[in-house]
Parts: sequence; C-alpha cells; structure tokens
Amino acid sequence: MDKDSMIVCIEGMDEVVSFTIAIPLAATFLQLKEEIEAKTGVMVERQIIFDKVKHETLPDNFTVNNWGFQSPAEVLLMVLPLPLGTEINITVSIPTIGDNFNLKVEDKQTVLELKRKICSIRNNIDPDEILLYHLATEMEDNKQLYKYFVNQGSKIILLFH
Repeated sequence: MDKDSMIVCIEGMDEVVSFTIAIPLAATFLQLKEEIEAKTGVMVERQIIFDKVKHETLPDNFTVNNWGFQSPAEVLLMVLPLPLGTEINITVSIPTIGDNFNLKVEDKQTVLELKRKICSIRNNIDPDEILLYHLATEMEDNKQLYKYFVNQGSKIILLFH
C-alpha cells in the first residue's frame, strides 16, 4: 500500500461480518460504497456507513482524506433490508459433495429458516448437522440473512459438522 491510500476496516452493525478494503485517500465515501458493493454485492443504495469513532454518518461526497481518518480507518456498515416480501435468488454450494442449487429467499429470514428450507429440499440433511457461511463468516441461526450481507446472487457455503 502506498502513502496515497489507506486500509478501511468495515464492520457490520451487528459485528457479524468484517473485512478490509484498500482505497485511495482521494476517494469519496460514495466510491467506498461502490467498493463495498463490488466485494459484497450489496447495492450502494442499501448501504449506510458510519464513522465508528465519531458515531457520525459518512456523507457520500466527502473524501476519506478530508474526513481525517487515520489508517486503518474503522467504519460501521448498516445494510438496509429489502421491503417485506421481496425475494432474492441465492446459490447454496455443498463443496464436499460437489453440489450447487438455487433458492429464493427473503433477506429478513433467519439463518435457521434458511437451513430448514435447504433441508426440505435435501431430505437427507438435518438442520442441526450443517453450518452455513457467507463472505467467509459462519452464520448464526438466530440472525437474519441481510445482517450477513446476503443479497441477490449471494453464494452460501454449506458444510457438515
């Protein structure tokens, strides 16, 4: 990384998912959101980013440098859920058996509800026997899918205990 860029540590509001992005100091927060979209698939319009230290919303037109961040910068990302009843297509991948299949889900569903839906399609699987991952993060049963940035086209990895 050069002196004209910085690392931004991005953490989900519920401390569920975290990742880093290198971005030029001259980049705007809108450009940071575009980088987040490229990494997670979450559309810019559904993102609100906050300064983790100052507890302020980061305006799209401000630059990383003008905000006065020190590297690494720490921001919180809130993803707005889709309207109730909006279905998205996701892919479930079971790498241990080389299987992939598509599902329609709502991003407000819980991980446990997704597990049950998977098990209703794959009768030989028990929800207690599987772990689900998105963006290299193990998903907890009681959390909603959008908190893991699950959105249209997301790939969920299914592993067995």
